Amino acid sequence: MSGISPWLFFFSVALLLLAHVVRCYRQTLLFRKNMLPWRFDLLKGLALSYLVNVLVPWRAGDVVRVVYVAYRYRLRISYVAATVVAERLCDLLVLALLLALLLAGSLVPQHQFLALAATFAALGLLLVAFAFALPRWTTLRRWTWRLAAIFNDRWRFAVLDLAWTFSQLVTGGTLIRVNFLALTAAMWGAYFSAYAAFAASAGTSLLDVSAVLLGGPNKSLLRQLSEADAGDALPIFIFSALPVIGVLAYGSIRGSRQILDSLGLLRRYGLESLSMTRSITGEQFRDQGNYAAFLEAHFGGSNAIVSRLGLLAAPDVVVHKLLPGGSDAITAVVEVDGVLKIRKCASGASSDKLEEQAQWLRKNRSALPLAHVADDNRNGNVYCYDMPYIIAARDFYEVIHTSPLDESQELVANVVAQMHRFHLAHAAGQAPLELIDEYLLKKVVANADLVRAYGLTLFPQRQYRINGEDYDLDEWKVLFDLDWLRAQVACRDTAIIHGDLTIENIIVSTDMSHGWYAIDPNPANIFNTPLIDWAKLMQSLHLGYEGLNRGSECALQGGDLKLLLVRSNAYSILHAFLAQRLQEQVGAQRMREIAFHELVNYLRLTPYKIRHDPHKALTFFACISILLRRYLQGGVPMTKPFS
Repeated sequence: MSGISPWLFFFSVALLLLAHVVRCYRQTLLFRKNMLPWRFDLLKGLALSYLVNVLVPWRAGDVVRVVYVAYRYRLRISYVAATVVAERLCDLLVLALLLALLLAGSLVPQHQFLALAATFAALGLLLVAFAFALPRWTTLRRWTWRLAAIFNDRWRFAVLDLAWTFSQLVTGGTLIRVNFLALTAAMWGAYFSAYAAFAASAGTSLLDVSAVLLGGPNKSLLRQLSEADAGDALPIFIFSALPVIGVLAYGSIRGSRQILDSLGLLRRYGLESLSMTRSITGEQFRDQGNYAAFLEAHFGGSNAIVSRLGLLAAPDVVVHKLLPGGSDAITAVVEVDGVLKIRKCASGASSDKLEEQAQWLRKNRSALPLAHVADDNRNGNVYCYDMPYIIAARDFYEVIHTSPLDESQELVANVVAQMHRFHLAHAAGQAPLELIDEYLLKKVVANADLVRAYGLTLFPQRQYRINGEDYDLDEWKVLFDLDWLRAQVACRDTAIIHGDLTIENIIVSTDMSHGWYAIDPNPANIFNTPLIDWAKLMQSLHLGYEGLNRGSECALQGGDLKLLLVRSNAYSILHAFLAQRLQEQVGAQRMREIAFHELVNYLRLTPYKIRHDPHKALTFFACISILLRRYLQGGVPMTKPFS
């Protein structure tokens, strides 16, 4: 190192160390506050990466850097990797822009730097395009899913998490915020100042130093130095190595065990203890299973509703638990500013229905035990509303199966009495025949046509069997006969109704004066007959609707359908109790109409299942066949339990 100015040399080393420190400080801006690593640990990870890059090409040292930080703080390795890829993207674009300016001003030789500038620009723009296209382009997510699918479950999750987190970092605007851009400018200012100071101390040029240290990511530093001027190689190596040695020496005193352990994990390959070490605590999903379900649904297209979890996961929201539901909305327990809430959210046309639902709850809460809409928000085509999270509240389905049956019977009687009084207090006269025709055409004929067409794809010969009993699609002809349909609707009375009074939409709470409250109304029924509310309760208890949604599936073998009706004994007893109570209240004729509206409810549900849940569509097709047969054979719900 003869001929090198020592003071200028050590000044350049200090500047290089400063640039590394600023890089790590800048990386902290990419972490959520409650996941923020200590900056010196980021610096140690960076030093380890430079150590590996001495021998290994393609910036492979960044893998070690990611592993060390992930292990040290028990973070998801894919999350840390996304922050590294995001900051490297920023560097690619900065260097491409800088080289383009230098080339335009003929300040650097074109033959040496043109290809490098083009490579940096192309790679950077490709990453930006990927980040912005991923949330918007379904096909790209499918391709990413297919790529990830070649790995096992653990690594598939890691690949999808890396892609999604990187996309969110880029599209969220972090890379163009003032503080991030200011640190980027300061960092590269420090790097080039260090290179310039070193070049001045060694009597070489800034371009030569920059070309060795920044150019050729496909080459290790040793190879880069071997291709450089022999007189420059050793000084450049020492210049780049001293900050790394200093950081690692100091870090080894403070935490050598963490460094060795993280390198040990890398040697063992697989990184099993890193990829799933931490639940998504402090991020948008408290439960990693929900996050994994979101990634699988969003990339693989397996569940369009679950893929909308991202609607709930705003920057200020933590998703604790996804709640079951069969609509186009998504419902979850979320945490906002430390407070737990039930949030319901929908987009597009479904957001209008959800807003109407919230308005109905607010309007009728004084007259009926209903959920309280604490807050709501519309952002473009996305609408959300929040309900309080009541610790004492329990799903009625759970109560039915974990509490004495007489308590559930008492609650059913209470619901029926409250709803009956509500219907009477909000009677709206008789519906005109034209309105009933509209209801029959849109809710019965149109849906029956879709479901029957689905049945014909399964059974072109029209005949099929359900649990050994013969059925025929010709039985469905009555559902297209408007005169027959009109004859089934004798009661034209209307009122304000809930519209979706299933068991799963009744919440039991000792904090409420009546011991329960209703959620998720459906005001858009065309024909608002009170019988629809009773038909919804029958929909739940007759065939065990909640059990059908929770797991019961239908198996198809040739022309035979094997349907497992998982209705519990508790449901059977409650069904008989409800039928008896309603028959005393409305009479046998209207009980038959309730059975008709129950059939209509299943007809309304099944096209949705065909579109969004093909496995369940077969189950609901079989249920419609059973309900239609029973209706044609009598139609009055049994008032005694049946098996």
